[in-house]
Amino acid sequence: MGQYTQYYKKLAAHKLADIYYNERMGTIFGIAAALALAGGGAGYQFSNMADGTPDDLRAGNADQVMEELITQRGNLEQQHAALKTLTADITAASRSGGDAAAIESTRQEKVGAFQSFAKQLVTDAFLSSELSEREREDFIRGIDENIINMGDIGLEALEDKDGDVVEFSQIREIRAKVDAENPLLGNQERVIAIAEQNSEEQVSILKGTLIPAFLLAFLGSIGLGLGFGDYRRANNRPQKPTKTSGMRH
Repeated sequence: MGQYTQYYKKLAAHKLADIYYNERMGTIFGIAAALALAGGGAGYQFSNMADGTPDDLRAGNADQVMEELITQRGNLEQQHAALKTLTADITAASRSGGDAAAIESTRQEKVGAFQSFAKQLVTDAFLSSELSEREREDFIRGIDENIINMGDIGLEALEDKDGDVVEFSQIREIRAKVDAENPLLGNQERVIAIAEQNSEEQVSILKGTLIPAFLLAFLGSIGLGLGFGDYRRANNRPQKPTKTSGMRH
């Protein structure tokens, strides 16, 4: 008896779903698909914006500017190598019982000059609007990863919370804004101001795009789930139980 009760319950659900779904198929799939597409579209937009996508705009003399920057980076690398040599000399003098004070004094002077040169080079590269944002980002990231950290030269504004160089996705627009609002800033102060606003823009993008993207994607998955659930119920008529013979005890 119980199997027939379940059968008629399923049959009634099937009939209702069949009427509702097949007569309103366009509406159901329209809403479900719209939510899914909106969620996917917002997610795609979020990924593009949040990842930065630095521009590739270059001026006619970009190659010349980059060549000069590369030459200066070579000078910076030479200073870096010289500091390593001095550090090794200090260690050797200390181990042999010699006086390392004079070498240490020389090293400290060179460290100051090295840091100043590095800061100026990064500033020049960052503000070189002849180069694309991507070129500038790659150039500065190379210095940060291989020669000296941005935080060690007072330009930690160029780094994210993990110590990596941030995406240079909006620095052209932000530079124009900073220059208009603060025309008396020095170049290194401009770099810091632009970098700080660039980071704020990235946070704003995350807040403005991440939540809607996930919300729409979630709603889209629910909509499609409900739509296909009605589809299965409407188009799968339950099987009527077969009668079986047997002796009752």
